[in-house]
Amino acid sequence: MNRTWHYVVIGLAVSWLSYVLFANARTSAPSQPDHGTSVEVEAPTAIVAAKEAAAYREQVQAQVHELESMQIERAARDRAALKTAETQSYVRFQKRTAWNALVAHHAHTFQDLRLKAARSQQKKVPCTICDARGVLDLCVVCDHTGKCVTCNGSGKVGSHEYCPACLGSGKCFVCAGSGKMPCPFCRWEETKEVITPTSPNPPKDIP
Repeated sequence: MNRTWHYVVIGLAVSWLSYVLFANARTSAPSQPDHGTSVEVEAPTAIVAAKEAAAYREQVQAQVHELESMQIERAARDRAALKTAETQSYVRFQKRTAWNALVAHHAHTFQDLRLKAARSQQKKVPCTICDARGVLDLCVVCDHTGKCVTCNGSGKVGSHEYCPACLGSGKCFVCAGSGKMPCPFCRWEETKEVITPTSPNPPKDIP
């Protein structure tokens, strides 16, 4: 009986020791990476990065294109500006007959206004030629249309070049597109909209 009990105790001890060792082995064993989950996480991340890179490249290309367009436009305006004085001078020369007719038409009235101003206590009278507004209801350059006569209001000459007369605005350079030119008899800053005894005669050429 004692020997049997001895074997039972030894068997239980061995079983308990085996259980302890097995449990410790499971606890201390390094965990294996889940390759399937990693692939699933990395794949969307790579797609997002690729999309962001493509969007950035498109943005940079758009900025470069915009800068190039600005440079082309600036160069076109610079080329037109080099011809502005010459072109506007030519337009004034073409319209000199209409200008001279306008000045001659109001010459008598202008002289009367200067005489009235000389006799007045304030030494000035309202300009009745323009109704004291400083502008006439006409423009001898564009025939009251407000359009640039060189480009007919398009702002361009040819297919790509800016009009040198208006620099691309399409507006008459004398009346600024209003169809109403400054009054040549009272346009001077110191006597604007009034006539004085010393008001200068209108210029011989279109200002």
